[in-house]
Amino acid sequence: MEEFIWVILLVGVVWLAAKRSKRKRSQPQRPERAGISTKSDHTVSRQNNSSDDTLGEYGIHVEVRYGNLHGIDLAPDPKVTPQECWVPAGQPATVHGVTIPGGRLFVGRGLPAGETYSIEPSLVDPDLPVNLKNPANHEDTLGYWPQYHRISPEARAGYLHFLASDRGDPSVPMGFVFLYFYGLERRLLVDNQAGEVSSAEYEDLIGEVQRLLSVYSHSNSFKGYASHLLDYLAMAESSFDTPSTTPVTRERQNGLPSQLLVDLGIFSASHQPIPADWAYAWVIQDPQFRLRTAAERCPDEFKALFIHTPVSGAPR
Repeated sequence: MEEFIWVILLVGVVWLAAKRSKRKRSQPQRPERAGISTKSDHTVSRQNNSSDDTLGEYGIHVEVRYGNLHGIDLAPDPKVTPQECWVPAGQPATVHGVTIPGGRLFVGRGLPAGETYSIEPSLVDPDLPVNLKNPANHEDTLGYWPQYHRISPEARAGYLHFLASDRGDPSVPMGFVFLYFYGLERRLLVDNQAGEVSSAEYEDLIGEVQRLLSVYSHSNSFKGYASHLLDYLAMAESSFDTPSTTPVTRERQNGLPSQLLVDLGIFSASHQPIPADWAYAWVIQDPQFRLRTAAERCPDEFKALFIHTPVSGAPR
C-alpha cells in the first residue's frame, strides 16, 4: 500500500512539471527594452534593433525633432568682436537694400553670443537670405526664442522692415521686439561689463529699453523681461547699506521692483520704520494688496491721504 502511494505522488510531480513547461513555452517572449539614442542634430530616436525581437518587421520607431525648419546652424567665430558688429545709435546700416537708420543693433558675421559657444541671436547677418517680396509679420514664423539666423527668409524681411521703422508699432509680432531687445540686453549686460560701452551709450540703451517697455507693455512676457533687466541694472549701481533717495515705482512692473525690495530690507535690517513714501510704493505695486475703486479712480488724492494721514509709530 505504501509503495502504491509513492507511485501516485511521483506521477503527480511529473504531471505538474510537464504542465508548467508547456505553459512557459506558450507564453510570448518579452522584447528587449528599446534603446535610446541622441543625435547631434537634436533628434531623439527610440527603436529596437534586437535580432530576436518578436515584433519582427513590425518594430516601432519614434523620432522627435525640434527647432526651426528654416534654421541654419552657424559656428561662431571667436575672432569677431562686438565692436566690429555693433551699430551705435543714429548710425545707418543697409542690409539687402533695406536702410536701417536708428542703429542700436549688431550687424555682421560670426559674432559669438555672451556664452561664446553659439551665434549671437540678435546678429543681423547680411549673408543670410531674405525674401523681401513676401515679408512675414506673423508670430508663428518666429518661435518663442527667436534667433535671426534661425528664422525664415520671410521673417527676416519682416524684421528688417521693423528695424527700419521707428520700432514703435504695438501691433508688430513680439518676436521682432524680443529679437531687437536681445541685442540691447547683451550690450548692457555683457559688453558693458567688458568695458566696451561708454556712459553716454549706457544711458541711451537704458532709455531705449524704457521706451520699448512703454510701447509693448501689453505683452506680459516682455514686460517681465524688460522690467527685471532695468531692476537688475539699477541694483548693480546701488548700495546695499543705504536705501534709495526715493522709492522706485513702475506702472508696468510685475510685482515689486527689486530695488524697492532691497530698500524695504534695509529698513527692516536696521530696525527703522518704513517711511510713508516707501510704504505707499509698496502698497500700490504689491499684487497682494488690492486697491479699492476710489483709490484707483483718484490715485493722486489717495496718495496724498496715504502719505499725510498720521499712523501710530510711522514717520511722516
